[in-house]
Amino acid sequence: MAIKHLVLIFSLFILSVFAEWYEEVEVRVLDKMGRPVPNAAVYITWEVSRAKGNATTQTQFTNERGRTYFKLYNTEFSPSLTNYDYIVFVSYQNKNFSEKFKANIGTMPRTVQIDAYLVRFVAKDKDGKPLSLKLLIDSKYEIFTDESGTAELILTTGKHTLRPLFFDLVQEKSFEVSNSDLVLNVDVELYSCNFRVVDDNGVPIPGVKVTIGPFSYKTDSEGLIRFENLTKSKIIAEISYQKYLFSESFDISSKNSITYVLDTHPPKIEDIKTKLDGNLIQLRAVIVDPGKYPSSFKGSKAKINVRYYPAEDIERLVPMYSVGYNTYEAILKLESGQKNIKYSIEATDSAGNTLISSDVFVLEGSTQTQKVLEKEQPPIFSLPDFSKFDFSSLLTLVIVVIVAAVAFYLYKNKSLVAAAGQAPKEQESKKPSPSEIFKAVPKKKEA
Repeated sequence: MAIKHLVLIFSLFILSVFAEWYEEVEVRVLDKMGRPVPNAAVYITWEVSRAKGNATTQTQFTNERGRTYFKLYNTEFSPSLTNYDYIVFVSYQNKNFSEKFKANIGTMPRTVQIDAYLVRFVAKDKDGKPLSLKLLIDSKYEIFTDESGTAELILTTGKHTLRPLFFDLVQEKSFEVSNSDLVLNVDVELYSCNFRVVDDNGVPIPGVKVTIGPFSYKTDSEGLIRFENLTKSKIIAEISYQKYLFSESFDISSKNSITYVLDTHPPKIEDIKTKLDGNLIQLRAVIVDPGKYPSSFKGSKAKINVRYYPAEDIERLVPMYSVGYNTYEAILKLESGQKNIKYSIEATDSAGNTLISSDVFVLEGSTQTQKVLEKEQPPIFSLPDFSKFDFSSLLTLVIVVIVAAVAFYLYKNKSLVAAAGQAPKEQESKKPSPSEIFKAVPKKKEA
């Protein structure tokens, strides 16, 4: 490297001694208001000699002060044939500018003033708060706003586009730079919301992961999360907790508080009843989804089925249908020669919580069958079903009741009369005879 530097220095020395002219050129690029323009592409074209023709420097970019540097030389040894002119070309934001200068005239920087002005961008949300974000100008140039939401860029005159780069925000606007500096307000419409997660009894659930767009947080001890700087009013929230994973849509354009119920309790299966009818078993049960805010049995995840085994190598699954309030029923088909049947009721709510209740239905010859048959037998004494009586039957029943009442009354009265007439006879039959009276009086002894 040291040898190369020495060669370069020696070459420049030779050129400076033997060349017709040699100049170290400082180029300065300014806008229309005299401010330095950084990142402008600059190169120079000049004539080396009549024999060699023109030469062009490599392109260099201006620094923060809007300056860049070149070294030019001319090897024409005839002063009358020497061309002292060179042209500085400036390219900035797809616009080209140029200025012609003469070598060895003055020591001031060669200034090229371009047709451009300063644009100040002020980014803020819908509440007027400043935003720190990235701005994309003309789909090429990126600048960042500071804590006050401000950024500056020198732009050439004409039409431009602006797009705030803020997560998944999709917002673009057009503006035009004419003959003066410009202050452009970048109003970004952002949203915020409070997200609360409770279980089906209304109890807050801590540690639930909620993701909305690029933001992902976990609920605190009160089941709360605060989301800010959301780019859309219609959001999709992904809720993740233990085995649960749900995705729900919300609109926060008018309501910025959301309460999400995460059902964590399984259903309850109660009052299971079975009834045998030929080779069919009617299975009925009361199935409820408990809690103040249950997820119920609606949705793609909800299902209520009966899984039963009519034989050891046969498994069947039949759905249970609603036949009343919280009451579900299924029909199980038996196989010939079967002695018992194993079955399981599987109830799953909309949140995916599942409860399984299993039992065995024993056929004839068992105590369970006897109980089923006993349930079907009517009691020995039962009242007649008056709903089936017509008017004539009812009238006949009334007459029978009246006759029975009169007969009972006469029977009672006859018994009383008979008892009253029998009493005097019994008293008369009990009077003592004269001999019995005398026998009762003791005789006196003779002296």
